[in-house]
Amino acid sequence: MPGSGSLGVVLLTRWAQLSGNRCPWGRTSLLRVISRSKRWPAIFTSRGVVFDPVLRPLKDRTLGPLARTLQGVPPGVFTGVGLVVGLGAAFAAWENSMLLGFFLWVLNRILDGLDGAVARLRGTPSDLGGFFDLVADFLVYAAIPVAFALRPGAPLELVRAAVILLAAFYVNGASWMVPAAILEKRGAGTGPRGEHTSISVPEGLISGGETVVFYSLFFLMPTRLVTLFQLLAGLTTITIIQRVVWGVREFGQKSSTSPTAEIGPSRE
Repeated sequence: MPGSGSLGVVLLTRWAQLSGNRCPWGRTSLLRVISRSKRWPAIFTSRGVVFDPVLRPLKDRTLGPLARTLQGVPPGVFTGVGLVVGLGAAFAAWENSMLLGFFLWVLNRILDGLDGAVARLRGTPSDLGGFFDLVADFLVYAAIPVAFALRPGAPLELVRAAVILLAAFYVNGASWMVPAAILEKRGAGTGPRGEHTSISVPEGLISGGETVVFYSLFFLMPTRLVTLFQLLAGLTTITIIQRVVWGVREFGQKSSTSPTAEIGPSRE
């Protein structure tokens, strides 16, 4: 069984063969080949095949009426309760209670969407709220795969797949946190772009909406966890490559002080 993290390498090599280019390993810089190529598949560019920009407006429209009904509740309450509920979903996964875990996971995502929506309706969005929300998300996103992998009777193969997945998440975090900080330093973050998130992040194949779908499948298809973990790790690897490609193009321009059109809002 090949490691899921090798998916990006396989696709890179295949592209080189099909495009007639020399395989970009060895003396030729891989990043230079990627950033200069005009034949790079759309899936590897910041404006390639991404679904979160489509799913996000749908989420906003769906939660809008509920947010208006609950706008009297402080946004931090949704974040705190959502964190407890999300950790409850992880505990349910550890207990093999998949239906309960799925319900708690969906509820966690609803609460996560409500905190920002209510804050905007109240006119009280804050950096602290965005920070708290992001940390809570990371806790839940890490706890659930760990719970699946450490539950009693989990096969060693699942543990290995979970390690690979979390490693991909770790690197992916750096691939969007650092660009987000640089964009803010350049004065090209959420404010100038009119975004509703706390930070501006380059789009990628796997972002918030796609991750929600995968985590839902973890609970709905527990017998396919190894495959799902591997697939998500592989797609996350592609996302890392997308953002590195964008970073080479954007930050490699010495005189660049503003984002290119290939930047888009995303949220992990």
